[in-house]
Amino acid sequence: MVVLGALGTYNPNPSGWAYCAQCRAGTYINVTAATVCSICPPVTISAVGSDSIEDCICDVGLEGPGGEPCTECNPGFFKPTNGTGFCTACEAGTYLNLTGGSACVGCPTGATSRVGSVALADCICDVGFTGDNGTACSA
Repeated sequence: MVVLGALGTYNPNPSGWAYCAQCRAGTYINVTAATVCSICPPVTISAVGSDSIEDCICDVGLEGPGGEPCTECNPGFFKPTNGTGFCTACEAGTYLNLTGGSACVGCPTGATSRVGSVALADCICDVGFTGDNGTACSA
C-alpha cells in the first residue's frame, strides 16, 4: 500500500513504504503525495513539518518577510532572534560595526553614543567625564 503524505510530510519510498515522514527543519512541502521536501531559501530556517515557503524565516541578524530573500542587518542595527520582521537600531550607549549582527556592544565605562551608532569611536564621554572617543572615560 502506498501512503500519500499530508502537507509538511513526504513518503521517502513511494514504491512500498507505508508511512510518511515530516519534513526536516530547513525544508517544507506544500503539496500532498510528495516524495521529497523543498529546501528553504538561503539564510532561512523552518520548523520540522513545515508546509509552506512562508514558514522559512530569516536567521538571526537578517531581516525580511517569511519565504522571501533575507538581507543582513546594517551596521548599527541588530536582530537577536530567528523570524520575520526587521532589524532594530542599537540603543543609545551601544554600537555595532558589523553587518548581520545579533546584539550591539556597550560603550566603555563613562561613555555613551547615539541610537544606531556604528563604531566604537561613536562612544563619547558623558558630561563630566573626560577621555578619548571609544575609550573608558574618567570623572
